[in-house]
Amino acid sequence: MEGGMEKAAPFKVDHSPEFKMMQMHLKLVVFDMAGTTVSDNDDVARAFQAAFTKNEIDVRLEAINPLMGYRKPEAIRLILEEKRVAFEEVLINRI
Repeated sequence: MEGGMEKAAPFKVDHSPEFKMMQMHLKLVVFDMAGTTVSDNDDVARAFQAAFTKNEIDVRLEAINPLMGYRKPEAIRLILEEKRVAFEEVLINRI
């Protein structure tokens, strides 16, 4: 240990035929790290807020932030229910 911190184990690269075959089929990999690994300065919550505003629904960031980490359709549904907005699945998809 240096300075009280443990060294990370060395990263091992997989050169197996199975891994190479999988790589050939990958087109895109997305990691959702905002708010978990990377500080996003409320960018995700503000994007949510803008989507609601675009649909003429006023939502404060304080109502959105506790729902970060939820599946997006579920978070939208919970906000709409809290605001007592009548909605159908089409509205959730639009937001």
